[in-house]
Amino acid sequence: FGFLSESGAALLAVDRSALEVPDGETLELVGGDVSLTRNAALRAPGGDVRLEAQQQVGVAQSLVDVGRAEDTSGTISIRGGRIVIEKSSLVRAENESSAPARPGGSVEIEARNSVLVDASLLSLTTHGAGNAGAIDVASREITLRQGLAFDPLAAPQESPAGLRAETTSSGSGGEIRLRADD
Repeated sequence: FGFLSESGAALLAVDRSALEVPDGETLELVGGDVSLTRNAALRAPGGDVRLEAQQQVGVAQSLVDVGRAEDTSGTISIRGGRIVIEKSSLVRAENESSAPARPGGSVEIEARNSVLVDASLLSLTTHGAGNAGAIDVASREITLRQGLAFDPLAAPQESPAGLRAETTSSGSGGEIRLRADD
């Protein structure tokens, strides 16, 4: 992405730990690879979380959350060569604002090579009068996969996996935009 040299960019790992910034602030992790594992949690209520890696951003069994109780959410930006969100991870910017027509947050994912969302959820649900935001995913290759628990022959049911931009109240649901091209 132009800000990291070819050498010297190290792994940045958050493992079984939580990082949180005050309301409206930014939490940014930048490295050669960025890894969130085993119940890692990044929280920036109403603020921004930015994960940027020269090679891979991996999120496994972890939480990235910019929601804020009784208010609008923030923005999540994940950029790298390869993005992998897996093993029941949750990436969410959920709007709980009671102010009508207030815009929600967003989730923006951009990878040079590929994006994999496997048995995990990217969510922009609104639970109030405010609107849900947008999920934007751009890469050469985008794969959304449920994982071993998925049964295509079973009756449809709610699943905590994939991409979700819906409403559970009076606010408008959000948009999901996928762009896979060379």
